[in-house]
Amino acid sequence: MALTEITYTGTGGGTFGPIPFPYLEESDVLITINGAATSAFTIDNSTKIITFSSAPAIGSTIRVYRNTDNDTLAATFVSGSAIRAVDLNDNFTQNLYVIQELDNNSVQTDGSNTMVGNLDMGGYKIVNLQSGPTADTDAANKHYVDSKVGASGPPGYTNWSYTAVGGETVVGTFGSVLEYQVGKEQVYINGALQKRNTGFTITHDYAANDGKTITFYVPLIAGDIVMVRCVNYLAADPTASYDYSRWTKTIGVGGASSLGGTLPAQLGDGLAILSYTPNREQVFVNGALLQRGLDYSATNGTTISILGPILLQGDQVEVHSNNSI
Repeated sequence: MALTEITYTGTGGGTFGPIPFPYLEESDVLITINGAATSAFTIDNSTKIITFSSAPAIGSTIRVYRNTDNDTLAATFVSGSAIRAVDLNDNFTQNLYVIQELDNNSVQTDGSNTMVGNLDMGGYKIVNLQSGPTADTDAANKHYVDSKVGASGPPGYTNWSYTAVGGETVVGTFGSVLEYQVGKEQVYINGALQKRNTGFTITHDYAANDGKTITFYVPLIAGDIVMVRCVNYLAADPTASYDYSRWTKTIGVGGASSLGGTLPAQLGDGLAILSYTPNREQVFVNGALLQRGLDYSATNGTTISILGPILLQGDQVEVHSNNSI
């Protein structure tokens, strides 16, 4: 294939070249910097050196390419005029350049020429993809995606919280979007797990509504903290297994303001070393669920920092985590 473009890397200087490919008109040479078109440059046609008005940033990607004007012929012939070789050559050269650019910009089915730039479908679809991807960089069709995560609905794991202003009986209509799979949700008020359905006479009961709201039978009180946790799309197969970890610890003498680590004093009664997936963990102290970001901070998967009063001797701590969903 004929060379019709070249890529430079910004060095902090303002000049690049010479341009290694021929062109008919200076206006046929186009430039992008990090994908954005620019016209802030001039070309010395005798040396083919490009000079930018402002030097591109160091490390920037500068693409210089030819896009020959094909709206009109380079030379036009009229009846009775002489046909000059230079005019014929200009027309043939123009056609040659356009064909070279089309050839270089085409996507070959054998992979010998890959696409440069974004593929803009203008709102139309890419249709009739293979049934499923076979490599990490392959595109996936809707059927394949739906088979993995469901046709629509909540994310793989729901970790939602809301602080009541007082009087609410329905949550999920304020604050961040609530999405969960009905029947698999866990709802907590101030760390206390709530029972679903009306068969229980507890202070705060609730009924799952449409997967986007929770309805309580007793209005919330100002300051109540509602949490909704849910592992969505769990298989119905009772033999299916999931990576779920549970770490327990009894706080020793002197209390504790952090959990985790590998020292003997930090070892748990379940897993020897604390391990969890951030944003999927649940931390309980003496059976009460703590609120992430308010009562504790958990970011690295191996330690947890207590943000409130330190844990006391004898406190029972459990850390649960749905690590693989």
